[in-house]
Formats: sequence, C-alpha cells, structure tokens
Amino acid sequence: MKTISLNFAGGMNNKARAESIPQGNKEDPRGFARSAINVDIDSAGKVRDRPGYTQLYAGDCHSVYNRYFVEEGDLKYLNTDNTAATIKTGVGDEKISYCAVAGRIYFSSPVISGSIINDNYRKWGVARPQRQPTVTQRSSGNMHGGEYQVAITWMREGEESGAILSSRVAVDDGGGIVLSNFPVPSDDIDQVAVYVSSINGKELYLFGQFPANGDEIYIDKHISDITINTQFGRTPDAFPIIEYHYGRIYGAIDNRVHYSNPHNYGLFNPNQYWHFPGRVTCLISVPGAFYVGTAEKIYRVSNIDGEGSPVNTVAKDYGIVNTLNTCYDTDNEVAYITSTKGLCAVTNEGITEITAKNVAMDEYGNTVLTVVEQDGHKKLISVNQNIIKVSGLKAKT
Repeated sequence: MKTISLNFAGGMNNKARAESIPQGNKEDPRGFARSAINVDIDSAGKVRDRPGYTQLYAGDCHSVYNRYFVEEGDLKYLNTDNTAATIKTGVGDEKISYCAVAGRIYFSSPVISGSIINDNYRKWGVARPQRQPTVTQRSSGNMHGGEYQVAITWMREGEESGAILSSRVAVDDGGGIVLSNFPVPSDDIDQVAVYVSSINGKELYLFGQFPANGDEIYIDKHISDITINTQFGRTPDAFPIIEYHYGRIYGAIDNRVHYSNPHNYGLFNPNQYWHFPGRVTCLISVPGAFYVGTAEKIYRVSNIDGEGSPVNTVAKDYGIVNTLNTCYDTDNEVAYITSTKGLCAVTNEGITEITAKNVAMDEYGNTVLTVVEQDGHKKLISVNQNIIKVSGLKAKT
C-alpha cells in the first residue's frame, strides 16, 4: 500500500484557524489536517489509504456483539461461513445490550432479556414459584411444638429462583409438617428446594432438594444451617443497558441502576438499586473502578460491597452519549466512551479526553466503538447515529 508523507504530525484539528493549516500555529507548530477522508494518519504524520471494508453478511442488522446480531426482530449468530443461525425469535427492533460472564452471554433491551450458552438461548434467571404449596401439620415427627415458617424455591441446573413470602404453620410437640398441592413448574425446572425455620424463628434454613414433580414432602425436623438468600428476589427486568462488574450484573433503566445478588446473576432483589439525578446512558466497568454515565455527568461508584452505603462521586461534569456497550481494550485495561466532550478513555485512574482539544464532534443519539489492530497500530473506531445537536442548536433525530 502506498504511503504519502506530509509535513505535519499533529493529526486532525477542526478547531484551529483555517489559515494555520497545515503550517501549524504558535501553540503547536507541527501543523494539522482540517479533514481526512478515507485515509489514516499515524502519530508520525504518515498518511495511508484506508483499505476499505468487506461485506460479510447482507441484511438489515443492528446490535452487533462479537458474532451476535439482530436481524428483522430475531437474535442471530454469524457462522464461520458467514451464514446466520437464529438463536431467539421475536426479540424486537429495540437495541440490545450485552455482557459476558463465565462462558455465558447475557443480553437485554427495553422489552426482552435472556442469555446465550453455546449459541443457544436460555432464560435469564429462574422464575420463582407464584405461590407456596399447601402447608399443614402432621401428627408424627420429631419437631418441638411452636410456629414454623416454610418456603420453596425452584432449581434449574443448580441455579436457584427467588421465593415469595413464606407460609406459617403451628406444630404440636412430636409432630411434623407436610407440603402438598405444589405450584406447577415450567419444563426446565428440575428440583424444588424446601426451607424451614427453627421453632418460632425468623430465619429459614434448607431442609432439602427434591424432584420438581413430587406430590408431597414431609418435614420432621430442622436439619441444616444453610439459610435462604434468595427470598423476595426476582428475575431481571428488561434493562436497556447492562454491564458486569466484580461478581454482579448491573442493569440501568431510566435514572436507576439495579444490581444482581453476588454471583447469582439471575436474581435481583427489589431494594437493590441506586438513584441518579439524570437518565443513565452508560455503565462502565474497568479493573478497580465502576462508572455510571448520565447525559449531564459521569459518576464513579465506590465501596460497592464494603461496609456502609456505596459512595457516588462526580468524575466529570459532562455526560455520555447513549452507549449500550462500552469498548474495552484488555491489553491496556482501558474502556472507551463517546461523551459530550468527544471520545474519552476510562481507567481506574480516571477519565481522559482523547479528542476534545483538537476535534469538535457533533453529538449523537447512539454510538458504537471498537478497537482494531492494523499495521502495528491500534485504532479506535467510532460509528455514530442520529445527530442531536448541530452548532449549538437542537435538531430532530
């Protein structure tokens, strides 16, 4: 490929005076280019023709993540021969956000959520039983007289559902408890877990796990110290934006950020969320730091799992363009975002503006970023849609 050498090394700058280009100015005598169409400029001022692109798949597609994408309302996977296989039909036309955790990919939009395992669709989380079974006293058993609480959860391949409010039953000395009339589980449920409290106690403890299609279960004693930790939890809402960070999945909707139970990514408790002053437009996870972006400010959240409440501090006094999935460079442990100040790099050390000094960028309603390597250089590529501000005036999208 032909390389063209020019007498500037400053890259692009559309904010400097037109007559200073490419000669430069007092602030930076290297010189700049005002625009560069279909070429790349490296840090040494070398200009190379862009190689163009190759179409891998033809279709009306959006929400691309690795080899997953949405076409005409269906979630699909791009095979190695560039044909498409359908994973889930009927996901709709809303943009989808993704995050990868332990070999599973979770996805969510404003209308649907789910997960992908080995390119197959799975429900995200286990639906909790809609009611408790019938709980009655049994005349025989080894229980002390008093009041007990009983609750069940459903299990699917080791993953546990939440539980609704427990049932209470009074038991005589030497008696027991019988559970019957169980709610009917879906076909993917393989076990039911039974929890019972100590006598007149508030905590519920695991009694045992049983086949999901059983008719009756007998409880004759309290046998475990394993407490229930899923009560009142539920499967996730359909979040417009999701992100994984240190053992939890976070989901943003409006001005709230909800978070899952630790290492139980399909269970969200009703009181597990944070409020922010504006609509959340981005979630950013980097090693040692978690950031929440709104249209007006970017916040850093610390002490997430420490003692006391998490602490939100303003990291930047500008906002983030709606970003469903941040671009993360694993080699340098840095995430990239599109803010109202242009492109930015995000690390544990803070947020750095990449383009704000030299490049005035329009604001967009949506943006997608990716990092590619070519000719020994890493390139940050931004694809933007729907201009929302031109020359300081709001425009219709």
